[in-house]
Amino acid sequence: GAALVRACPACGTESPAHAVFCSACGTPLQEGVGRGTALEEHEERRVVSVLFADLAGSTALGSRVDPEELRVIQGELFALVNSAVERFGGISEKFVGDAVLAVFGVPLAHDDDAERAVRAALAVRDGFSGFARDVRDRHGVDVGLRLGVNTGDVVAGREAAARGELMVSGDTVNVAARLQQRAEPGQVLVGERTQAATRRVIRYRDAGAARAKGKDVPLPAWEASAVVALPGARGVEGLSAEMIGREEELVVLRALTARVARERAPQLVTIYGHAGV
Repeated sequence: GAALVRACPACGTESPAHAVFCSACGTPLQEGVGRGTALEEHEERRVVSVLFADLAGSTALGSRVDPEELRVIQGELFALVNSAVERFGGISEKFVGDAVLAVFGVPLAHDDDAERAVRAALAVRDGFSGFARDVRDRHGVDVGLRLGVNTGDVVAGREAAARGELMVSGDTVNVAARLQQRAEPGQVLVGERTQAATRRVIRYRDAGAARAKGKDVPLPAWEASAVVALPGARGVEGLSAEMIGREEELVVLRALTARVARERAPQLVTIYGHAGV
């Protein structure tokens, strides 16, 4: 009679004679059957904001301190930058020596990622003085931090982005690096798209355009100096519009607001509307 089982030619596991694939390793057991091709990871276009930070004076520092101590200093620098990045919802993606690359917009995107990136850069700038003072006291070397922020498009693997494993590359990152290289120690320079998205909440000084490696036209830059508005400020400066035809809805919202204040408990309100309304 016909055999009831069949041994896998790859691993030797016995499977029923009618089995198409080995249950242990997946090797095809029937004639004319092959493995399917692996599906390529889905890719999607994303808008991200990139923060680039680099330690100025690291060459002099490296010549003065032991390599192990230098590694400790680099770790302290990364902790300083990463703390601010995570606080504002970003991810520190790369850490090479005394340079840190952080991304805002993956795996979760926010409509204010550019603002978050600039706020993080300013927080790092303000917190760096203590780090620099400690390095000077311990090793007698003055160090500074140059920061660049740029916003633009990248192509990201959807699954990798969900895991927070995205390795961003391309012009958006290159421009952030050029801005960082142009910045003076203690300076935060941002690109045109970043400045346009955050000019209502961040005070800027036009730093002018300058030639940059790999660019055919001069690269404009703005220096971020201070935060001038609360996070998430919306609308267009100088413009306002009244709500029309929504009296009943406003009555409900005001009543719930009073209830929240009175009972010190949250209330959930769902608002429906067409996309973009």
